Amino acid sequence: MSTRAASLAFALVAATLASACTLVKLNDDVHAREARVADAQAQLDAEQARQAALHDEMTRLNADLEQKQLSLAELQSRLAQLQQHNDQLVAANVAQLARKQDVQRQIGVYQARLAALAQDRGMSEADKRKKLQALHDELQRALKLMLLS
Repeated sequence: MSTRAASLAFALVAATLASACTLVKLNDDVHAREARVADAQAQLDAEQARQAALHDEMTRLNADLEQKQLSLAELQSRLAQLQQHNDQLVAANVAQLARKQDVQRQIGVYQARLAALAQDRGMSEADKRKKLQALHDELQRALKLMLLS
């Protein structure tokens, strides 16, 4: 083989080897880029999963907030009802207290009349019995009226 043919063959082999090296480098570069793309896709998938989880958490928190607001409104309503009931009880207690005081006053009047009748020395026993019976009848009527009201 001539030097020229050997040089040409050597140049052809060198070009082929250079091309092969370039192809190997390009192939390695493609694989490295594919790996980076796969990593980026995995990171994107993980970020999308985190975003979906955050969205679900936000939805749950909004639902909890609405429930708590409903519960707060319900509690406020119940509190208003309790306050109204308490006001009614206070009014009833005031009325009951006034009635109790009136009954105690009436009892005091009857006790005073009985004591006066018992201490009256100028009245005969028959008159005392009549007055006692009249007081008894009056007390019975008063008690019936109290029970009816």
